[in-house]
Amino acid sequence: FGPAIAALQTVTPNEMRAQASAVLLFAANLAGLGLGPALVGAMTTHVLPGDESLNVALSALAGIFAPAAALTAWSGLSAYRQAISRGFLND
Repeated sequence: FGPAIAALQTVTPNEMRAQASAVLLFAANLAGLGLGPALVGAMTTHVLPGDESLNVALSALAGIFAPAAALTAWSGLSAYRQAISRGFLND
C-alpha cells in the first residue's frame, strides 16, 4: 500500500495532498474492512456450505480480487507515467 500513497503524493498538488490521502485511505478501508469480511461470510454461508469452507472462500476471493487489483494498477500506470512526464512532481 505504500507505493500507492507515494504515487498519490507525487501527482497531487501540495494543497490537496492531505485530502487526497484521506480519500484514498477511506476508500481502501471501506472496501477492505467493510466489504471484505461480508464477502467472506456470504461465500462461506451461501456458496460453500460446510465447516471447512473458510479456507476455500478466502482462497477463492484472493484468486478473484488479486488479479483484479493487478489489472487496475496496470491500467493506471500509463496515466501515472504521463503525469510524471508532464512535470507534476511536487517537491
